[in-house]
Amino acid sequence: MPDDRDVLQRISGRGCDHSCWFFVSVLYPTLYSLAVENLGELTGQASGLLTMGFVGGALVPVLQGRLADSIGLQHSYALGLASYLFAMFYTFKLRHTARGEQC
Repeated sequence: MPDDRDVLQRISGRGCDHSCWFFVSVLYPTLYSLAVENLGELTGQASGLLTMGFVGGALVPVLQGRLADSIGLQHSYALGLASYLFAMFYTFKLRHTARGEQC
């Protein structure tokens, strides 16, 4: 029978998982609108490239599964972390570019 600590860990883990999905749900539309802003005639091409970016969302879980099989589940999450860090870097770079600053 699980003790109180196990139950608390499961509940807090689920809460963290659900909050991550909640906050990620606004990530893509925000990046999408920032990425196509002020592109003029290139907006259509950029929009197409961003839409093809969904393929990355389909490939990353498969790659993470293979990593988990080879190096372990905990270490495989580094791939997801790298994806989030790239998105964060891209967002900050766009923000500075929109303001006319150099990164």
